[in-house]
Amino acid sequence: MASKTLLAELQTALASYLDNHKNLSIQSISNKTGVSYSTIRRILQNEANDVRDETILSLILVVMPQAQRLQFLQTHYPALGALLKEAQSQPIEEPALDHFKLRMYRFKDPHNYILKMALTAHGTTRKDIFRILGERGVTALDEMLEDKFLFEDRNNKVSHPSRGSFIMNADDILHQIKKDADYYDKSLVGSQFARLVHLSASLSLSAYKELIELVSEFAKKSDRLKEASQNQGAIPVFIDIMVNTYDRASLTGVS
Repeated sequence: MASKTLLAELQTALASYLDNHKNLSIQSISNKTGVSYSTIRRILQNEANDVRDETILSLILVVMPQAQRLQFLQTHYPALGALLKEAQSQPIEEPALDHFKLRMYRFKDPHNYILKMALTAHGTTRKDIFRILGERGVTALDEMLEDKFLFEDRNNKVSHPSRGSFIMNADDILHQIKKDADYYDKSLVGSQFARLVHLSASLSLSAYKELIELVSEFAKKSDRLKEASQNQGAIPVFIDIMVNTYDRASLTGVS
């Protein structure tokens, strides 16, 4: 649950943004962030008892300048704030992914869907985005282009020079797995182009460790395959893997 201090800071930032942009309205912020008009109004009127992290992060991306945003994150989301500060301190030779903006767009749709295709060696195109996502996809694309987060070349290819993104935080990875479940094309099940598997069991420790090794080896081989230059192509593919236990207590005393 968002703290009262956090909501107060967010309220102040929203009010300041509107004061400094007289030509904009609550609806303008709603259009830019994907956050509903009613939610923004409740925050401004101090009527919001709780606001989701996704909503907060979407709002501060628009209404806070970079320095204020970093301070806000370090105060209220220290892990993310530390990650962003470290990323900003690294020297770069090419246009780097803004990891803060990357996380913001990862939690918005259809922005996240576009990123799935754009942050690859092949990239995507405005035509393909419109074909798959319609006008809302083109609107989201224009937002990211205007934000200089993605780039469109003279051949209408949409991409980012750094090509890919690495998601290290477990919560972010799980979020992407959940989104991929939404994007999964069930019409391809049973064809040569899709696989859908769920397994559960009660295993011995040795079998559990063997299963972990099998999955780890598959992940390594998959990564080598997708990074090899001769394998680059136009088909945007996703693979999600999870292995865990339903009962952590069952691991007590084992190593």
